[in-house]
Amino acid sequence: MEFFRIPFENKEIIYRPKLHFAVMANRFAADLADEICNDPGKLNELLQYEAIHYLKDSGFFLEDPIIRNQPATDRDFSPTAAALLMTNRCNLRCIYCYANGGEEDGLDMTLSSAIKAIDVVSNNAIKKNRNFFHLTFHGGGEPTLNWEVLVAATSYAKQKSIPVRTYLVSNGIWSQTQFEWISRQIDEITISMDGNQPTQDYQRPFSNGTGSFQHVIKTITDLDKISFPYHIRVTVTPERFSHLKEDITFLCKETRCKSIQIEPAFNRRRGIHQESTTDENERFADAFLEAWDVAQASTTNLYYSGARPWLVTDVFCEAPFGQSLTVNAKGEVVGCYEMTGREIKNEETSVFGYENDLGFLVDEDKRVRLMEQIEHRKDRCDKCFCRSHCAGDCYTRGFPVKNGKWPYSRCEINRKITMGLIIRSIAAQSTL
Repeated sequence: MEFFRIPFENKEIIYRPKLHFAVMANRFAADLADEICNDPGKLNELLQYEAIHYLKDSGFFLEDPIIRNQPATDRDFSPTAAALLMTNRCNLRCIYCYANGGEEDGLDMTLSSAIKAIDVVSNNAIKKNRNFFHLTFHGGGEPTLNWEVLVAATSYAKQKSIPVRTYLVSNGIWSQTQFEWISRQIDEITISMDGNQPTQDYQRPFSNGTGSFQHVIKTITDLDKISFPYHIRVTVTPERFSHLKEDITFLCKETRCKSIQIEPAFNRRRGIHQESTTDENERFADAFLEAWDVAQASTTNLYYSGARPWLVTDVFCEAPFGQSLTVNAKGEVVGCYEMTGREIKNEETSVFGYENDLGFLVDEDKRVRLMEQIEHRKDRCDKCFCRSHCAGDCYTRGFPVKNGKWPYSRCEINRKITMGLIIRSIAAQSTL
């Protein structure tokens, strides 16, 4: 029984993460629960205590479910989803862009690469008796700038003998012609928008320095008019942490979006990731939880990738584990959406395949080494109550920091937000 005790004020949260079960307890009740979780045979003799009786009847002492994920040594790389990183060109100059989008030599995916990727994943889906395959357009730039290839690839995918579900991650800067095509041909969209006008214009300006707010809010308003399903991705920098509640309030009131993802960016310049300070971690966690309360009042799902108490998993991201064929504009098969073809420190580790005349050649030994590296890093998480939710967190955030040593600064954020969400989820329960 995986069991954790999380101090909170003068009490403790006793937590069974794989059962999604948490309750507030005094130290005596926590000691009893700890004793039973370490030695289940003592359950009956301790049922004399009301707290233990309550926990047993509530299912707190049930066995953990088995998490069935692909082991690191599994060499079956047969994804049924393709993520195409279309280009590194961009019409915005977001101040935090990890890919330095729009400022490096232009890279565009060819239609040949896109077709080969679609062939691979659609054939895999047929072999696995799936009902459909996935196709996502993403990138280290704005994917709609590689418009002709995006349109042709979508058309090709829809001609397959198995249905396709299409997704687009975009900054929302589209022409009217593009809007009309996207609304007909794409099944689901994620729009990057950081909040109200002061935040959006400060963090996501055009290349000439002017703000992008009016353009993006028009796209979102037009999507709302036709009831199109979309998500919003919010990135927040330390300078705007104190405005996050205001930004989420704006998005909840002025859009019909019901799913918003918030991610922090701590880099002081474009093109890199940087480690955050303890103060920044605390400020972001506090700001997120404030924003979460606002979103809950508006029945909007707000989430951050490193704190997922509703999820029990052994994999933070499925890209390196065979669930996604992620191909960048160079035709490389990569283990992360951030491996856009730039020459960066950890890119060599994450590039484990390349396009050839027949399709894609995957270096299985290299892919397995990457998965083993990710698995080994998680070995250091055994005493953390978040480990079944964040599964070691994002490896591209961790490998370049502290030479890959664990834990690292984002762990502080993950724990504080996860605990805040757990506390909120048990607020209506009785305290032992």
